[in-house]
Amino acid sequence: MQRRRFVKSLVAAPAASALLAQQQTPPPGNPGNVAPGVPQNATRGNQPPGSAAQDLPRFDASIPDVAAETMPRFFTQTQFEALRHLSDLLMPAVDGHPGALDASAPEFLDFLVSQSPEERRQTYRAGLDALNHESAKRYHKPFAATTAEEAAPILAALNQPWQYNPPADPLGHFLVAAKADVRTATVNSREYVAAAASSGRRFGGSGLYWHSLD
Repeated sequence: MQRRRFVKSLVAAPAASALLAQQQTPPPGNPGNVAPGVPQNATRGNQPPGSAAQDLPRFDASIPDVAAETMPRFFTQTQFEALRHLSDLLMPAVDGHPGALDASAPEFLDFLVSQSPEERRQTYRAGLDALNHESAKRYHKPFAATTAEEAAPILAALNQPWQYNPPADPLGHFLVAAKADVRTATVNSREYVAAAASSGRRFGGSGLYWHSLD
């Protein structure tokens, strides 16, 4: 889905409308931008009254995302860094398969969770905070700074046999949900689909993909 183009149109439209209104609305007490002491029905050269606004400089509306790196919108920076590290551990790039970071899966999940029901929001927030809490307790650093070996015992819930009901503890519940979400976001990304097409193989995606924010 062309989310970036859609967001651009939403932001640029009101900005352009406001700018046009600024250019076309004469200041109070000075209709038509006529200089003080000049009759209001006077014109400059052959220009009709009120056309002075056409001489004002016009500025193109700009979207901050275009000139800057996309930042997390829903998660805090610490939560988002933990999500990026978790995504990389769950879906690394292997044998020509793009990884979760290549596919911008964390950025997509930041958007997806922000639009999800409150229960899912709380699952992610509590789970990412729990990752950082466990890492700080074990290694005195945030989860994003851990190695794969250090992260392994924190992610131990993922080694349990599959069960119909998710784990009861918040961290285990989050990890099971995040693993499925990260994989789905990765294999249905433009990068993953393009890699599948270039190799002539199907990597397990749906054949459809979403566009990342960048």
